[in-house]
Amino acid sequence: MRWSREKGLLAVLAGLLFIGISLWSPQKKAPPAPGARAGTHLADFFLRDFTTTTMGPDGRPRNRLSAAAMVHYAADDTSELTEPRFIVFRGEAPPWRIRAGQGRVSAGGETVWLSQDVHVSRHHPDGRFLDLSTSAMRVLPQREYAETDQPVTVASATGVTQAVGMEADLKVEQVRLMAEVRGYYEAP
Repeated sequence: MRWSREKGLLAVLAGLLFIGISLWSPQKKAPPAPGARAGTHLADFFLRDFTTTTMGPDGRPRNRLSAAAMVHYAADDTSELTEPRFIVFRGEAPPWRIRAGQGRVSAGGETVWLSQDVHVSRHHPDGRFLDLSTSAMRVLPQREYAETDQPVTVASATGVTQAVGMEADLKVEQVRLMAEVRGYYEAP
């Protein structure tokens, strides 16, 4: 019995010694991420699979933003989006639908930058449609305006056009192509 009591006492002393050394030794901290500064760009909340709708003065939906994920940063009030989907409602007319792989929203939600396979579309019940595809786009939701300086492809029921740079006024369904415009059209 004496041998087992000594073993138990030895185990307790070894445990206390280990705890004492652990508390006494300096704590190691993980190195900061490359390019990161202490206390900057820290997320204060995140959402997964969310939808938010902005209403107009008439009480009808004005636009709707959905995403697989959103991370909000308190320091500059910006948000990063994963797989954003944006709908701009136009009264009784078919809505504009915008989707991308990634997005970033400015403070106050005034500007949305989209990247990675950006698509903008509007489909009418009578078969008319307009589909825009590009790699990056800036959207001003309150102005119902979108633009890009990247190559863009515009497809409609009458043909396909490619260009570099585009401005789109979603209110009046006007698309202005900026440079290197090429396309083909078929008579309806």
